[in-house]
Amino acid sequence: KFAPEEIDVPFEMRVVLLPSGRKPIPGKVFPLQSPGPRNHIRIAGIPPLPAWGEYEIALEWRKVDANAWTPTGAAWPIELRQEPPRSVLN
Repeated sequence: KFAPEEIDVPFEMRVVLLPSGRKPIPGKVFPLQSPGPRNHIRIAGIPPLPAWGEYEIALEWRKVDANAWTPTGAAWPIELRQEPPRSVLN
């Protein structure tokens, strides 16, 4: 929820890939500006997964022209693994 002083203020948002035990991988930056106290957004794409393993996908935001990113506190687990080929029976 946006505070009254944040309405119509330009922000930026990005998706961050958090590999287990490694440096975070930031994704593309998206503009965000809310015309009211609540705003629904839809973004697509995550940074490329560099290797098989477990990750978390998180969101960060900042005011335009700010240096530091603020985590939203929300994160979603994702696992990239290679499955053995399945046989096809006729």
